[in-house]
Amino acid sequence: MTDDPALAQFTQLRPRLFGVAYRMLASRSEADDVLQDAWLRWHAQDKSVLHSAEAWLVTVVTRLCIDRLRQLQQLLQRLRQLRPTPSRHCPRCSVT
Repeated sequence: MTDDPALAQFTQLRPRLFGVAYRMLASRSEADDVLQDAWLRWHAQDKSVLHSAEAWLVTVVTRLCIDRLRQLQQLLQRLRQLRPTPSRHCPRCSVT
């Protein structure tokens, strides 16, 4: 196994973290990406100041998912703005 207690904690909590991310994002690949970002933050975090590793990790994963959903929402809004609207006088359109 490993001698790294931070890795052991993350590995133990990974199924729960993945479940949170997957339920929020409805995508395995997006959930995996969020968990990778969470791992990087967890790896850099000073563990001595944390009261609960599980609470910290669930909070980070949740916030990363919210950020990801906001990014996707902004992307959809930009794409909708780029979509041409049908002309009122277009003979092929059903709009008159």
